[in-house]
Amino acid sequence: MCTPSQGAVAAKIICQLCYNSCMPKGVNFFSEVIDQLKQVTWPDRETAVMLTSVVILVSAVVALYLGGLDVLFTRLVGILVK
Repeated sequence: MCTPSQGAVAAKIICQLCYNSCMPKGVNFFSEVIDQLKQVTWPDRETAVMLTSVVILVSAVVALYLGGLDVLFTRLVGILVK
């Protein structure tokens, strides 16, 4: 059986091992993310607004198309069930 001082030493060793093996990986990951984000060529405001508008427009067109198909199939199933 361990004495309290031996338990504290064991806990300290385990904590140090975990810190050495786990923490630097996480810190290293985030520092690499920041380095990669610094290398990104960000679009200017005009390009970002234009591309955002295109995404919203295409999303609206697809939503209307799928909504129309939903209404069509709902009516067809309603007719078939009667």
